[in-house]
Amino acid sequence: MLIEDYKKEPGTQNPLGERKLWLQDDYVKFIRKMESFIETSPKGILAFINNSSFIDNPTFRGMRWHLLNTFDSIVILDLHGNTRKSNVSELGVKDENVFNIMQGVSINVFQKKSPKRGNNLAEIIHTEIVGTRKHKKEILNSDHSALHFRKVSSISPFFFFFPQNRQGIDVYERGFAIQKLMPVCVTGIVTARDGLVIDIRHDDLVKKIEFFADTTNTDDEVRDYFWGKKKSSKYLPGDSRGWSLVEARQAILKHNIKDNIIPLAFRVLDNRFVYYSSDMVDWGREDIYQKHILQKDNYCLVVPRQTTKEWRHVFVTNKVANFNFLATGGQNGAGTHFPLYLYDAKGNRTANISNDIWSKINNIIGYETSAEELLDYVYGILHSKKYRMKYMEFLKKDFPRIPYPKNVSYYQKTAEVGRKLRVLHLFNELPPEDSNTSFDGTGDNVISKVQFHDNKIFINNQQFFNNIPDDVWSFEIGDDQPAKRWLKERKGIKLQSEDIAYYQQLLYVLFKTKSYMNLIENID
Repeated sequence: MLIEDYKKEPGTQNPLGERKLWLQDDYVKFIRKMESFIETSPKGILAFINNSSFIDNPTFRGMRWHLLNTFDSIVILDLHGNTRKSNVSELGVKDENVFNIMQGVSINVFQKKSPKRGNNLAEIIHTEIVGTRKHKKEILNSDHSALHFRKVSSISPFFFFFPQNRQGIDVYERGFAIQKLMPVCVTGIVTARDGLVIDIRHDDLVKKIEFFADTTNTDDEVRDYFWGKKKSSKYLPGDSRGWSLVEARQAILKHNIKDNIIPLAFRVLDNRFVYYSSDMVDWGREDIYQKHILQKDNYCLVVPRQTTKEWRHVFVTNKVANFNFLATGGQNGAGTHFPLYLYDAKGNRTANISNDIWSKINNIIGYETSAEELLDYVYGILHSKKYRMKYMEFLKKDFPRIPYPKNVSYYQKTAEVGRKLRVLHLFNELPPEDSNTSFDGTGDNVISKVQFHDNKIFINNQQFFNNIPDDVWSFEIGDDQPAKRWLKERKGIKLQSEDIAYYQQLLYVLFKTKSYMNLIENID
């Protein structure tokens, strides 16, 4: 197949070193097909208005490399407008799509002026329009004088088709990449039916699964209960290409329902329960989670491959985690999960750490550091505000690279703060008994209207959490403000005493995270 040419590492015949390839979209196939005609011609022009993800997605580097070698000139007009990303630009301008679609688009002209000679790569010319749909159409319908085209250097290893701020790249690339340090990794689970197999309350999930499995309920009754009239042109409500309600109901009868219900790290600081079975979950990532995480003494570092927003995308968990744990969607920073330890069939564990990197760090600090201390060093670095600001543009485009420690003192101090953050984020540091955060007011404890003002978080008109700093309420991790999201996701639910205690600890975790992050800035 022609598309296979896009699935190779640039300049080699080696397959792309990716767990997932996003090269099956029709627009990619069309471009490759048209490119093949021009490859055998002395001259030619290919022009498309299409999905713009090929411009900056790391997994499209093989495609970009191939285009660079076929054409002499590539002109990109990026119209942005991806509604899955932030709808506000870095300049604070509202960004809209020129079409009624979710995916951002670009206008692209690929020109071959003469038979290609030598190894010269195509010249890339780039411009962009950010703003409202009306603003974009006005410019497109004008004489284009408002467009400022500029040449772009397409640089290894990703050969992006957009301008990049390369200041500091040499220092940054001297560090070690997360995926090289911890080579075994996985994305979070995708159930494809969260409304059925995930719930906030354990007992509520048991009831849902029992209703689903109850043979006194007909298939039609179960479909209507969980999916209503929703259906596609191909499948009955709830069914998909790889999942049949009828078959799943038969399979579930072979299991004890409660045995398959486990805690789930649904979003940052928002734990839920999932019915974890391959009969009910489409992508359970069992090769990693069942083997190395479930009922094991282990941690997963969670960081994204890329993100479109300010980089604050790191957390740690010891649970099976959702795909959208850090953010909604891969390009927004959903996250990849790196287990610290790997377990064999006998329960013996080894560190998921590169020996080469481990040895180099040991040589720098003068002793053999433990796997946990090394993880804590990485965790501390990733919470450094200076590090995030200095390498913002690079962090957005690929997995983080971590600087080697300057000396043993720097390593130990950073690792100690990282340890405190890890313990805190796993809820193993309890708030002090004299904490002045309180839950006040009289009422039914039902979350009906979430508001924040006067250092109070109201869950309804009468009840509130008191003495909450503004920066705790607004504190962001990944794509979310955990204090706000946790409550809004539970609208209509009556808080029990354990819920109130959990939320107070969540607020404490956010407060202490800020405090520990400040400590990192003073390490030299």
